[in-house]
Amino acid sequence: MNDEDIKQLLAQACNTTTQNIRDSDVVVCRSLSQAVTRRAARLCAAGLAAVLTRTDCHRIAVDGSLFSKHEHFPQWIMEALREVKTDEQMQGIRLVGQSDGSSVGAAITSA
Repeated sequence: MNDEDIKQLLAQACNTTTQNIRDSDVVVCRSLSQAVTRRAARLCAAGLAAVLTRTDCHRIAVDGSLFSKHEHFPQWIMEALREVKTDEQMQGIRLVGQSDGSSVGAAITSA
């Protein structure tokens, strides 16, 4: 997302015009968004690390628009996993984007 897009979003959220949005507002918004998203990736990794501790799986199907559309989210999850897992434990671990995983999970749960 470029700076002009962020300015437009901020202007819309604040019910004002883009002329009233400063460059420093864009920097703060970008930094805050990145911090929140990195935290989300770390929380996701914590849950996945727990699953990996109890299973022998190496491929993890991940559903969700944040995973599939954010260019750094999968990388940040893997970085966080590497902080809590050894190189040996991480060998062969792959995150695989899965579309419509919620429906599949619901079907499996109800079966």
